[in-house]
Amino acid sequence: MVADAVESGLGSVMRKKVRFVLPANSPKMRASVRDELQELIDARESGTAYFLGQVHLAVRDGSDVLKRLLIMTYAFCDKNCREPPVALNIPHAALVEVGMVCCI
Repeated sequence: MVADAVESGLGSVMRKKVRFVLPANSPKMRASVRDELQELIDARESGTAYFLGQVHLAVRDGSDVLKRLLIMTYAFCDKNCREPPVALNIPHAALVEVGMVCCI
């Protein structure tokens, strides 16, 4: 039936819905396998998390004026450019940002 729809040029293919369900008390399934499968099902149902690493530059005390100006210009451009989560359409609730501050 799906092959007929593709051949006729309709272009809309019916998709199957998949559910992850553990069989109830299967005698052939070990407890460790059941636990691993349950963890996979829980992870699938909870959604996706994105980890984004960032580095921020800071000026060290006692730096000369040219170095200070260059780092501050870079920091300004970094803050005002488009962020990767916005460019990649990552939902805010699924985003975890980790990073570090480098003093130069």
